[in-house]
Amino acid sequence: MMTSRQYIFFWVGITFFLVGILLIFYTNFFYIKNSPEDSGSVVKVYFPNKIEDPETIDCSKSYSSYRNVKLGGDMDLSGIVESSNIELGRDIFLSVDNLLAGPTPQEQANGFFTAINPGVRINHIIIEEGEVSIDFSEDLNNGVAGSCRVGMIRSQIESTIGQFSQVKKINISVQGRTEDILQP
Repeated sequence: MMTSRQYIFFWVGITFFLVGILLIFYTNFFYIKNSPEDSGSVVKVYFPNKIEDPETIDCSKSYSSYRNVKLGGDMDLSGIVESSNIELGRDIFLSVDNLLAGPTPQEQANGFFTAINPGVRINHIIIEEGEVSIDFSEDLNNGVAGSCRVGMIRSQIESTIGQFSQVKKINISVQGRTEDILQP
């Protein structure tokens, strides 16, 4: 028969054991499963920033913000991305797609803003030997005026795509046109 003291130690031990099991479950389920390694990849998107450059003195400068992007292994980009390097094509698509979504509320609170019109879509991306040609919907060019805004848009796109070391040259087009786009 157990004394009252042994009985208390027994139940304290059982309690610590159960709390330990719950902590292990919690750590494995919530922390590890939601870590960036399991849920996707970290990419950078580039935006102008009111805090870093309050007077927008350098319109060609964009600042990076990190995004945790879910990499859909079964993502079908066959009609949008043409590349022998499927991973690079997917990463560029996801980065630019996140750029086009604009800054998050947290990024806005940190001074980030976008010069890119809302509603812009990626039509096509072709990657050949380090050269990236990206074609956007007409919304990219609609109502864009002024050399500063054009510089900000180009900087955002080129910096976001240029983060990948395999990229050597970037060509931007709108509905297949390169000559009359993003003009001040």
